[in-house]
Amino acid sequence: MTRLEDRYRALSRAQGRDLWPDISTREPRADAGTANPRGRRALVAVLALVVAGAGLGLVVRAFQQQTRSTDSASNDARLEIDARLVARLPIVPRGTGTALFAAGGSVWVTAFSIEAELPQFVRRIDPSRERIVATIPLDGIPEWERGGGGVAFGEDALWVTGTAGLTLEGILQRIDPATNEVVATIPLNGTRGADVAVNAAGVWVASFFDPPSEGRAELARIDPATNKIVARIPLAHDFIRRVVALPGAVVVEEWGDLGTVLEVIDPQADRVAATSESEAWQTDGGQILLVSDQVWATLDGGFSPVDLSTGGPTGAAIGQGVPLRCVCTSSRGGIWLVDGRELTWFDTRTGQVTPALALSGLSSVVTAAATEDSVWLLSLNGELIRVDLE
Repeated sequence: MTRLEDRYRALSRAQGRDLWPDISTREPRADAGTANPRGRRALVAVLALVVAGAGLGLVVRAFQQQTRSTDSASNDARLEIDARLVARLPIVPRGTGTALFAAGGSVWVTAFSIEAELPQFVRRIDPSRERIVATIPLDGIPEWERGGGGVAFGEDALWVTGTAGLTLEGILQRIDPATNEVVATIPLNGTRGADVAVNAAGVWVASFFDPPSEGRAELARIDPATNKIVARIPLAHDFIRRVVALPGAVVVEEWGDLGTVLEVIDPQADRVAATSESEAWQTDGGQILLVSDQVWATLDGGFSPVDLSTGGPTGAAIGQGVPLRCVCTSSRGGIWLVDGRELTWFDTRTGQVTPALALSGLSSVVTAAATEDSVWLLSLNGELIRVDLE
């Protein structure tokens, strides 16, 4: 009878089919709910075995790609976009990145690992050198499969939400950029830390329970001077996706049974000031973004500013033809969208939609972040992609 160890040797010599090219180019589900990092670690381990058995070698190179030309509208109404793909940097193991944020002169990427000594972490990248300058261990990271979230910068700190691995409770972690260390871990009400935002009134973090039968979702206000929760605001729905903070308001994106619902919070009174109607916004996986001190959200037919007095749209959708089941980020008074293999610019001032850059040959984009000078993309393949803007 063949010994078990002989069977393993035969298996290791077998040439298995390489599944990663199909996986890496497949578009993720449209901003689906949370993913269990422990399950994702198991998936990464299996993929690693498949890749090892197939003898795959990965070659990563930086290159430049010229943007597609755009047609000028009359009276220069259309903004000319000069976008160049200038770098592709291997940052995290494939399939492990969850969030991307650009602030404080750095780019930050959260990810998990199958390695026991560093199961969850955030990597800090210096854009000027395009190098990792710090890897900071975390007790929890944002667990969104697509679209990012759960990271904010303010009060001279990076704030990262997540689920603590040992206690399975939602947490908010404060990182000091001067030392690249976690200086505070704040427990939240719930098993999931959803998203976080910062304004002059404090640090705002949303959390919810999974399953929802265990408790009610809430928005907490944290005093950055003490790292203590000073207010708790119950929310209308059980699934919280995003939080955006303005000087005079906080907007929470919630997913209900009939679609996206927005709640507007009065930061002075620590209470809900307005709740949108259940069918006012996009019915499947909506998004809210802060664009030049104004909150915008997706409608089924485009985008609209948010009326802070009602939580609903200010009017009919604009930007017809904008790809809505996509990854979004904002800068320069507009919204950048990544759908399939193209980077698109939506100018919120004119309503103009402009194809900015073809992204052929890249793995599916998981999340994005933008500054005035660059758009950063995190791919399913674990690459950080830099697109410079002129």
